Amino acid sequence: MDKKNISNDKMVIITNYSYVDLKGNHVNTTPYKNVQWYWKIDKDPEIKNLILYNQWINIDYIILTTQMMYDMDINNDLILLKTAFSYSDEIKKFNDSDYNVFVYKVNKEKGILNESWQSYKTNFITAVGKVIDPNNFTTSEGQSYALLRAAWMDDKEIFDKTLNWTNKNLKLKNNNLFAWSWIQHSDGKWGTRDNGTATDADQDIALALLFAYKKWDNPTYLKQAKEIIKDIWNYEVAEIQGKNYLTAGNWAPTKKDIAINPSYFSPYAYRIFAEVDPSHNWMELVDTSYDILFRSSKSLLGHNKSIGLPPDWCAINPYGKIILAEHLGDFSRDYSYDAIRVAWRVALDYQWNKEPRAKKYLESLDFLNKEWQEKGQIFASYSHDGNNWENYESTASYGTNLGYFIVVDPETAKEVYEEKILGKYFEDEEKSYWNDPNNYYEQNWAWFGTALYADKLPNLWTQE
Repeated sequence: MDKKNISNDKMVIITNYSYVDLKGNHVNTTPYKNVQWYWKIDKDPEIKNLILYNQWINIDYIILTTQMMYDMDINNDLILLKTAFSYSDEIKKFNDSDYNVFVYKVNKEKGILNESWQSYKTNFITAVGKVIDPNNFTTSEGQSYALLRAAWMDDKEIFDKTLNWTNKNLKLKNNNLFAWSWIQHSDGKWGTRDNGTATDADQDIALALLFAYKKWDNPTYLKQAKEIIKDIWNYEVAEIQGKNYLTAGNWAPTKKDIAINPSYFSPYAYRIFAEVDPSHNWMELVDTSYDILFRSSKSLLGHNKSIGLPPDWCAINPYGKIILAEHLGDFSRDYSYDAIRVAWRVALDYQWNKEPRAKKYLESLDFLNKEWQEKGQIFASYSHDGNNWENYESTASYGTNLGYFIVVDPETAKEVYEEKILGKYFEDEEKSYWNDPNNYYEQNWAWFGTALYADKLPNLWTQE
């Protein structure tokens, strides 16, 4: 093998015929230290558990022969080998009259996205399509994430189950939007917490429906998407000083100071909504969303300085000024579990549309790179003036913040991804998961971050 193509630190699975050649130094000046005979990766406990940690994702390449293919076909216990091969792409073929050799590279991200989705369906989505976390809590957010992932994973069965449960239980009676929370009430009965909506979920559900229409050619998806999009504008968009802004929910426009959640801004979706609903100025919402992102990140929001990261929440007063969302508390201005999603959403707009404002905004989040370069880590939360008040890391945060690095610094993106996302991915006999298998938020945003990194989130609306 040529080390220019496959470096000698890669885990390469081979036959016994080439094992001695690659492992020894009589052919190679620098031997391949991580080559393994294909039978041993599943049969030898020392190699399986101590070298591969029983994880197929630790395999980089497979040098495939006809005999190896035959053995995989007739042996059910070559699980690591067969799983790695199922997610591999052929990159080279050597032909011989009697003996052919194929070089396959393991597409880890493809496998991770599929394996973790299968596990997520089992552990977080009930048979009727309700998404729950370990506390039996269900939100429109969770339903929307499942719908988007199902569309991208071409899983119509789960999409329809999730959509049916969402429509039956969360859809409001007086419009086409969705209640944000489903809980068990004091009388033991289940129902919505209130009639408040979360705009991010309504948007994501509408986008997922448009994707489903394009993917499975069912006009009922398009019809519902149009109804939701129209009511997002009617109930969740507010006009301030002659400009339209996306608010946090149907409850927000009724306030004097209108609540804004910057992590809800999805400019990539508004460009699609503009095609579906030309009666409303969705492209203006692209403009005002970027305007708020820049202004809310720079605004002091009651501090003496800002590090330039977006807040979880802010508000717009009647004069169009960005202010602290006082009714939501001082912590609402922090960069925490809501705001971390901003980088991912903005990066997706850049990935799909090469929006210059997306790149400019992401470049302004250089605090993230400084933290990584100086500390080798990014904490889960920061105050608006830069103090990390939660002294721990979050896989969800890395999955979302990865959007910044992908656009601004791809080399560092590779470091962050491999260490903090790929390095936190595990599989056992029952689950495929990141970090904490019971953390619903981590499972979603590590998945979305991995998919963004691997460029596996196509714009299904425009895709032929």
